[in-house]
Amino acid sequence: MSSSLVVCEVDGSLQEKLKKFRFRKETSNAAILMKIDMEKQLVVLEEEYEVSGTVGLL
Repeated sequence: MSSSLVVCEVDGSLQEKLKKFRFRKETSNAAILMKIDMEKQLVVLEEEYEVSGTVGLL
């Protein structure tokens, strides 16, 4: 294997959001968009989406 493997860390605030997102009770559709900050080698939150009702489905 290569010894130049670089692994990114996940931002602490994003970890908390992901935990809440995973165990949320709502039945609406939702998504979290993440991006990688290459300079900091860090996964950060880009955007958060939530669709309530049928308005966002059309």
